[in-house]
Amino acid sequence: MEDYTPTPGDLFYLSGFTDPIRVQVFFGSWCPHCRVMVPRFLKLIQTAGNSNLQVTLTGVPSPFTDYPPAKEKQVKGVPTFIVYSGDKEIGRIGVFEGDSSVEHELVKILYQWKQSHG
Repeated sequence: MEDYTPTPGDLFYLSGFTDPIRVQVFFGSWCPHCRVMVPRFLKLIQTAGNSNLQVTLTGVPSPFTDYPPAKEKQVKGVPTFIVYSGDKEIGRIGVFEGDSSVEHELVKILYQWKQSHG
């Protein structure tokens, strides 16, 4: 986590985001991708320092397909980042292009949502 540096432009956007957003993160401590992505995401949230960006962590067992919280949210893989405005899901981050980052994917979701909701 300490060695990761979030992308400056995306960090700037997230630092100034004015609407309350909640991100529910489904992860497994046993998952190698989670061990990379979740600490990077937490570093991003910490560095952004924006109280409008709230995070809920939900650890899942292996296998997780029958785990009620993951099943209820239709989580197909981990890590999965579900982005909410209020109680409404506005986007998800799961698998993304190799040249992207979790912060860039979050910015894309928030930017598109903001454009359609003013």
